[in-house]
Amino acid sequence: RQTFINDRLEQLNRLRTNVEELACVQDATQQNTNSIKTSIDWIEQDINNIRSWPLDDISDICWSSVLNRFIVINSQYVFILDERTMVLEQCLTSDTVKWIRVTCSDTKIYLSTQGLGSSIFEYTLMPSIVLLKEWKSPVTCTHNEWIEDLKFHNDFLGLVISRCANNAACFELRSSTTLNCLWSIQLDDVCSMYATRCCPMLNHQWIVVAFRNPRIFHISSDGKLISTDKKCRSPSNICLIGNNLLAIWDQKCIHLQNLCCIISSSIVTATYVVL
Repeated sequence: RQTFINDRLEQLNRLRTNVEELACVQDATQQNTNSIKTSIDWIEQDINNIRSWPLDDISDICWSSVLNRFIVINSQYVFILDERTMVLEQCLTSDTVKWIRVTCSDTKIYLSTQGLGSSIFEYTLMPSIVLLKEWKSPVTCTHNEWIEDLKFHNDFLGLVISRCANNAACFELRSSTTLNCLWSIQLDDVCSMYATRCCPMLNHQWIVVAFRNPRIFHISSDGKLISTDKKCRSPSNICLIGNNLLAIWDQKCIHLQNLCCIISSSIVTATYVVL
């Protein structure tokens, strides 16, 4: 949030400088001046909208192509975010559970809860957000396990499930309608007390990243391990951009990787953006 505000403030200062420069130019049209002043008003509105956000922490975020909006959550609230106006609209609240992960299909929102024996809540997305179902332990996971991440893809849910015993974790592919498990794969040498995130990719394959004992797992559509990259720098999150670009965040940089390279060979970072 603060990064966005700082960026908008820089734009604001540049526009104000432009207005001052135009005032010194004799042939500057009133239309040009008014256009810049309108842009200043919009940017100031963006800044005010963000400063009024009712949350300081964000647990998770996902994109809804149907709403053309981001869905943003923290432990208590679910919001819809319009990236163009930066207006945050509260749509769900909870006093009984703490949410930690969110994903969505074209018609549903799925929310998982914090802590051992995590639950998964299923809500309608359109025309309004209404609770359809709550899956509880042991259907979701056992009483000494928790859901670290979940992602919707092609009528399935990918789940990262962590365990207290042996400090272990696994990745499972579940039906999004019944939560039946199609397959499960153990994630070796993963410290379950730290973030482990997943992301669907081309050909129904999956990528799972582990922060502690850094690992990037490339998993086939039938639950077989294709490759493991141990040379990465503590990846803490991952997402697919479009159809062929993977973004991996390691808290210092966002690494961008072409998926064609991942499928044809091992995972090697091609480009990075310093935060």
